[in-house]
Amino acid sequence: MTEIHEKRERRPGAVNLRHMRVETDFRRATHRLERRERDKFSSFLWNMIRMERKPKVSLLDVVGARVDKSVGYQQEDSLKISVDFYHSRFDRTGLTDVVKYFTVFLMQQARKETDPQKQMFIIFKAVEFARMIVQYSPHSIHADAEAVVFGVYSDLAAHDPARFQIYFDTEQPIYALMKRLHFSPMDTDARLELGDLYVRQKSYYDAIAQFQYLLNRYPRVPRESDLPRGRVYIKIADIFQELIDYAEQESEQFQDARKLKNFIERYNRDFSERGATLTPIRDPHPAQIVRAVRSMRNVAKLWYQRALGVRLLGPRMVTKLVSQLAGNYMKDGQNKEAQKLLTTAYRYWQRVPEGVDSIEQRLDYLNLMVSVGMQVKQREMIDFANQQLREYKNRLTELELIGQAKEDRKEALLSGELVSD
Repeated sequence: MTEIHEKRERRPGAVNLRHMRVETDFRRATHRLERRERDKFSSFLWNMIRMERKPKVSLLDVVGARVDKSVGYQQEDSLKISVDFYHSRFDRTGLTDVVKYFTVFLMQQARKETDPQKQMFIIFKAVEFARMIVQYSPHSIHADAEAVVFGVYSDLAAHDPARFQIYFDTEQPIYALMKRLHFSPMDTDARLELGDLYVRQKSYYDAIAQFQYLLNRYPRVPRESDLPRGRVYIKIADIFQELIDYAEQESEQFQDARKLKNFIERYNRDFSERGATLTPIRDPHPAQIVRAVRSMRNVAKLWYQRALGVRLLGPRMVTKLVSQLAGNYMKDGQNKEAQKLLTTAYRYWQRVPEGVDSIEQRLDYLNLMVSVGMQVKQREMIDFANQQLREYKNRLTELELIGQAKEDRKEALLSGELVSD
């Protein structure tokens, strides 16, 4: 596997990034492009191709010319245009090489950058491009590209453990799974675990890329009994829901929606379907973020609806996705759809085992029914939900008292204070 050289440059305030042999391997790949392709493309890419002679291009287009000025969204356009150029071609053989150029170049520039804020931006842009190598490689697996990410997160964790240790903690099993899938790309369990780890790392788009690979590889069966796809539908919908919830909670404090912007650009480039294209973000203006979130909610609803068509999903899973879908209906003013969905699906709660967690989820479900009933002025629905709320709040109190009594008894046994009759 990729060897990592430990020689590093030390500069105050900047992250010390190790030099990796895989970067040299990626540079050698520049020779694969034919000369006529070089001549067709921009001077920015031309300098990428001549990387072994030391790039002449600066990153002023990417990070901005003034140190005291924050990075603007439009400054990433040259990178996006370059990837879009090769992605749009029928023959994409040059795409992974182009992405390798950018990965190596950005890593080189990150080592030179002395401004911590701009260096961090370049570092995470390099990580994004390294993960693109993974996505566009055969079977969406590339252990060497993931080695770049592993090295970056290792260095970031050493530089600022409080902020970045969580990234490295998840990157270690991610890298191990990537190496495992390199030899067994059809191991669906390993790939599901990889996608879940990407979600934990907040690498949402990379998780979607792995889940989409699974959807394309699972054998075709009737939709109502397609349990593997149903579970993946929910995983993808939950990613969109998590991004939506974060954007809505933080909308007033959003100083930089670049992560959301990049997610939308990559999704539209690779996976957008008819009627499911996400609204791009041109700048961090609140109105643009609101429009983008609305489009993401439409896509989340689409994935939840697909999952709901799989009849073999368990009742607990169905009630959870129904709550999410109904909540999205409400936020979009589709109250009639939310009413029909919630009342029809309530029967599934009869098959959910009773416990503290499940009752708390049922209470959330019933509160949602009350909210929808008030919107559609459906008194019968409101009365039913309120009656159920009273009953299950009392039941929850009973279960909590029983649980507390068990804990008290356990504590007494451990302390030796329990006196037997």
